[in-house]
Amino acid sequence: MTVADALDGIEFVSRLPARVRMLDVLRNADGLSRTELGNRLDASRTTVGRKVKALCEQGTVANDEGEYAPTRAGEPIVADLLYPAGTIGAVRE
Repeated sequence: MTVADALDGIEFVSRLPARVRMLDVLRNADGLSRTELGNRLDASRTTVGRKVKALCEQGTVANDEGEYAPTRAGEPIVADLLYPAGTIGAVRE
């Protein structure tokens, strides 16, 4: 993966906070179905389906027989996006 690809991935995911949340939930699980993901995000299966499809097309999430998980490219993207949020939260405490 090139730096340009990584930046494109970060930009794509960060446009919607729901994508960041979805990747965060997925990286803390061993693979989730759309239904399980929807339950954890309190979102409809249709909404989850649209968002997870876009993440799969971008290459940040993989679908393995109905179980979704971040790809090797997706994990560092969400970690990089959540790091500043954790830092801000720690400073506020």
